[in-house]
Amino acid sequence: MYLLSFIGVVDLLSLSAFIITLTPAMHDSGLHPNYDSTRAKDVWRDLILPLRLMRLMMLESWTPAIQSLCDVIWMQASALRKACYALVCVWYMFTVSLYVLEKDSEDDEISARFHNVLVGLPHGLIHLTGDYPCTNYSSLSMPFHLVFLILGMCCTGTFTGIFAGGFVEYLGAQRDLERRQAAEERVQIMVSAVSVLQRRFRVRQKQRRDVSSAELPRYNQVTIQKAAQRLLRRQTSLGRVFMGLAQAALIINILNTMLESIPEVEALGPEARRSLTLVEVVTGLIFAIEFFFHFLANPLGLFTTPMRMIDFVCLVPTIMRIKFELESTETQNGSPGMEAFIESIAACRIIRVLDWPGIAREVKAVKSTLRSALPSLAMPAVISLELWVLTAGIFVWLENMFTAEGDESEDSVPSDQEHMGSIPDALYWCSIYLLGEWANDEFTDGAGSRMCIFYCLCGVALFSIPVGIMVEAGQSTLLKIADERRELEEFRQAARGRAPVAPEKRPKSLPEPVKDVPAEEAEPRKVVD
Repeated sequence: MYLLSFIGVVDLLSLSAFIITLTPAMHDSGLHPNYDSTRAKDVWRDLILPLRLMRLMMLESWTPAIQSLCDVIWMQASALRKACYALVCVWYMFTVSLYVLEKDSEDDEISARFHNVLVGLPHGLIHLTGDYPCTNYSSLSMPFHLVFLILGMCCTGTFTGIFAGGFVEYLGAQRDLERRQAAEERVQIMVSAVSVLQRRFRVRQKQRRDVSSAELPRYNQVTIQKAAQRLLRRQTSLGRVFMGLAQAALIINILNTMLESIPEVEALGPEARRSLTLVEVVTGLIFAIEFFFHFLANPLGLFTTPMRMIDFVCLVPTIMRIKFELESTETQNGSPGMEAFIESIAACRIIRVLDWPGIAREVKAVKSTLRSALPSLAMPAVISLELWVLTAGIFVWLENMFTAEGDESEDSVPSDQEHMGSIPDALYWCSIYLLGEWANDEFTDGAGSRMCIFYCLCGVALFSIPVGIMVEAGQSTLLKIADERRELEEFRQAARGRAPVAPEKRPKSLPEPVKDVPAEEAEPRKVVD
């Protein structure tokens, strides 16, 4: 039944919280709870906001993100158990070592974090992930930090590798099916292309028979568009020289832009500035000529090809630079933002390197990888969104409720209530925590500090999922390219080979093939004197 499923329970709880807040009396108290009260009724009101945020889990009906994650965990259960055991051992030994060495530390911040093992566990795990919100440790504990940091990086790297390998294996079967379908489509396209070529060849043969012998032959004229295309494709000597010059101009322009942004170069005086401007104008002129050839080769491509649009945008800095240099010195000094804007656009010319034919194959492979990985990346995006928003609401509830139940003095109760006063504030800080940067780890001794443990492990898992998806997409793309090359090579070999001639159609002028006769059956030749 739907109500007994995970999505059904989430749907029921979130709808209940949403319906309760529709009434005017519960709307304000539900969205702005009072954490000072400890009655059961008021605690239920405090949970209304997290329950409403639970509505995000309904995205599972659109993309089964959590289900896919559970499948990968089930597939890699054995490896994950071993990795968890190793992490727990390293984590516990590290925390106990810091507790023994730092419980009586002169630094109040360090001693408060490790005054007992249970309180020190979240801080020890944060250190194992590579982040240090506090660094005032004693000299005796520093060797332990060095050793356990190495072990901690190994353990977290193991989790990343297990999750990445799990998603590669999980998505591999689907990619195999896609490659087989792509191979079948290529065969169908090849058959259709051969049929079209045969049909056109027969039509041309018929046209040639109908043409009288007295008619003069027609010669194909090279149009301006074809000449521009041949030049851009380096099919002529002039094209090879010009495109090489355009590539050199791009490199020089990028270096020139870097020099313009250095204050020491600008301090050399107006002569250096004019030299840099001259280089910008000359290289910009070469870019304009190249853009004109692209326009001649494909006029409509200026509005449909992304790289041609980038080429057009890259011409703007040269025009703006000339206009800026023609203005007076007072105007130039009064508008430093314009010069920075010109340099920022000019720096984007590095993107034009992707259009070079020398790396066209690699760029195509990267594009295919991104294209095949984008649909699968929706899964970690949904998981991250759900985890981010839900845990932000839980952090707000825990930090405010546990602080309200404890002592009101700020010095006696460690709390992150200042940063968790509202959902937007909590979203900001939770995004930092998920990235692994713990700018603050002074949570309450209640469930707030335990959420840090959950966040450390989830952060490692969330970042390993896209890594696994990208690795699998890259591997699938390389296999697809290898299949295409193999099929192309098979077609080439089939085109070069000659079919054997049938015996009944063998020309009479050709002698019959000589059969091999055993030596003992052959008649001896007579020698005539």
